[in-house]
Amino acid sequence: MYCPKSFEDESPEAFVRFVKEYPLSLLTVCGEDIFQAYIPLVYYEGDFLGHIAKANPLQKYIEQKSKCVFVFLGPHAMIPAGFHENDDAVPTWNYEILQCKGEFTLVSDDDKESDMRRINQAFDPNWSMDKLTPERKQMMMRSITPFRLSLESYIYKRKHSQNKSLEVQQSVIRNLARGKIDAKTVADRMRQHF
Repeated sequence: MYCPKSFEDESPEAFVRFVKEYPLSLLTVCGEDIFQAYIPLVYYEGDFLGHIAKANPLQKYIEQKSKCVFVFLGPHAMIPAGFHENDDAVPTWNYEILQCKGEFTLVSDDDKESDMRRINQAFDPNWSMDKLTPERKQMMMRSITPFRLSLESYIYKRKHSQNKSLEVQQSVIRNLARGKIDAKTVADRMRQHF
């Protein structure tokens, strides 16, 4: 992914926070063909945890320990030329995106339940597999494939008009703050990095 240095955020804390806020990834695997799937992922001890239904065609790529790219899209908004308050400006887009490269790792039978508990705790801490009957829990575990993705590299891109003057950035924030929810979110996140 193209990412000018002024837009790159190399902070590990920012990376972890972003994944917690925007856990739904678009995962892409290139093999005989290109396969994509939207999968929520949990970052845990340097790996990403996820699961799919056994019937999902992604299963074969997991078994082959394929490499993949997975992308998390954060808040984004169109920036009209008029937000820059000068006549030389052109429309653009402000956004946050995290692109990761990794490789599938098979989860041992011993770790499947503990990984699923971690996933459940991250997304629905009020629910536990312990609420299921033993039969239902066994059926659930048989019908899914938990997996791990080892993280090989990532680029966290925050395109928030950093390449513009402070006056232009403040104008963009003011104008975005009057807009739709996504625009307000971008404005709030831009303010955080002043």
